[in-house]
Amino acid sequence: MRGATLRSMSSRVRRVAQRILFVALTIALCLVAVELILRLAAAAIPAVDAMLGAGSSPTVPDEVLGHRPAPQMSDSDTTGFRNPKRPRSAPVVAIGDSQTYGMGVPRQDSWPHVLGSEHGIPTYSMAYGGYGGTHYLVLAREALEELDPKVVVVAIYPGNDLLDSWRMVYERGQLPELLPEDTDPYASAAAQLDEPPPQSEWLRLREATAAPNGIAGGVRSALARHTRLYGLARAAKRTAARWFAGSAGSGRADPDPALVSATVAKAVPEMLLQVRAGAVTTVLTPAAREAVEDLSDARIREGLRLSIEAIRRLHAEASACGARVLLVMIPTKEHVFEPWVNPSSGAGAEAVQQLVDNETHIWQELAALCDELDFECVSALSGLREAVARGSNPFFSDWDGHPSQVGHRVIADTVAASATMRDLWGTP
Repeated sequence: MRGATLRSMSSRVRRVAQRILFVALTIALCLVAVELILRLAAAAIPAVDAMLGAGSSPTVPDEVLGHRPAPQMSDSDTTGFRNPKRPRSAPVVAIGDSQTYGMGVPRQDSWPHVLGSEHGIPTYSMAYGGYGGTHYLVLAREALEELDPKVVVVAIYPGNDLLDSWRMVYERGQLPELLPEDTDPYASAAAQLDEPPPQSEWLRLREATAAPNGIAGGVRSALARHTRLYGLARAAKRTAARWFAGSAGSGRADPDPALVSATVAKAVPEMLLQVRAGAVTTVLTPAAREAVEDLSDARIREGLRLSIEAIRRLHAEASACGARVLLVMIPTKEHVFEPWVNPSSGAGAEAVQQLVDNETHIWQELAALCDELDFECVSALSGLREAVARGSNPFFSDWDGHPSQVGHRVIADTVAASATMRDLWGTP
């Protein structure tokens, strides 16, 4: 009797196992079939490939700009820029790089959108990372042709704009009209150098701040590289964010302070320099940021000349269309926190001082251009420093150089308080 009971239980276990195996195989075959369908669709339709691709790149290629933000991102409009929709016209267009795009903050907290929500100045954002002064000329031409703005706000960030300008013209061969006469010594030096501007400091920075890739992260990375199903799930998540979160996107949170301190402790001060200003703490990256503002490098100096020439042409073309230009100077985090850098930090403090000297010279040349052409330029430097002095961090507490929500509001306040905006919108 006992043997019959055991045989009956064993038979039930086998049947359950067979059913589980059948269901698992069915699910696996269905997933394989869906994966094959998605791969065929991606191969036939570029837009599907961009959405479900291995990296699901946040950018798409652009013949002139080099890249453009991808329209499939959850908080982008049909042209890829970070707006709820592409309007037929926009009174104010903000042009810039990731500092204007709002990397690390929700869309509604980026300064172009704060202008609309808190200052009543409707602003359309045309910005993304990797754009420099020469890119702004291309973006302004698009805005002037399609959006009929009253004001084009150009946000200059010396922390990478000069390098990006140089690359656009000399590495990618775009905007040849900006090339100077052959007698220009900076242009001749820049054209003859085969290697790109110094990258070793940025490679060292990436190594110093790289987080270990755990098991979960490794699995996600492998799925993203090798399956379109993962891309489908990611696209569904973005669509859900668009529907249920009002297309606002999400911001990043500050990392664990203990992790930040441990990472800083392993690096040399010129690579990662922790600064405390009362209750505010952050990490500077002096050597890496100074390398792309080094005006002793002919390519960086040429990048400045290219940016100035691009803004000069931008102003001329905007004026011809009846639009005004407002130049906004967004300083690096290192420049903002320089008063709180301890001189005893050695090489780190020296790199910060050299960066500030270069950045000050860049601002002076840009301000001279504004005086020459008689249009307004404003700087967010004093406002950002005032925020620090009040105990509010306008940046993140780690080595990220992008403004936080506090920083974006300071920049928006700076723009809104300009004479250009007060004249047109009556802002207080």
